[in-house]
Amino acid sequence: DDWLRADLSAFMIRYDDRLDNLFIRENDSIAYTFKTNIGDSRTRGIELYLEVTPLYTCSSLISLFTSTSLMQGEYLNARVRVSGGENVDINGNELESVPRWISRNGIQAAYKILNLTLQYSYVSETYSDALNTKSASPDGSIGLVPSYGIWDLYGSLRFGSRYMLRAGVNNLADRSYFTKRPLFYPGPGVWPSDGRSFYLSFGVKL
Repeated sequence: DDWLRADLSAFMIRYDDRLDNLFIRENDSIAYTFKTNIGDSRTRGIELYLEVTPLYTCSSLISLFTSTSLMQGEYLNARVRVSGGENVDINGNELESVPRWISRNGIQAAYKILNLTLQYSYVSETYSDALNTKSASPDGSIGLVPSYGIWDLYGSLRFGSRYMLRAGVNNLADRSYFTKRPLFYPGPGVWPSDGRSFYLSFGVKL
């Protein structure tokens, strides 16, 4: 019986000549911000998928699963502009919007025509800028993006061999969280994620 499934992989992404802003001073009277290549970056990580099925019969199924990744993104030989008209070395700083952990875990149960899945998703905290600023700026566009975890519940119901009803609840606990701090459109601040939502669909196999 196929009661255990596992897949483990490792990766590395090298990104040379990343774009950002530098402060340029040509002489005492000419100084400006210039968008150009500021340095390189490297992201290394491992990903694990594991599924265990302790119960599997012709009419019933119970399985537990996890899909988890551990990543480390960092700048290499890079520098960037800061307020006040200077450039600082950011070699070794963490890449913005690259969480250390992303994990999705859940349990699936099926009995005859009914299938239900409960899933918990977790994303660890991330920085929103190359300087790795922790405290939020007055306009909210820079600062730490906190970690968050949400629950989802979804399932399906089959009718014969041709019809299926699907339904689900996203963000079951109605968790309030955000995933990004934009600087421009639609304005500086945070992008709040959706609260609790529901969906329902009906399918016919022709």
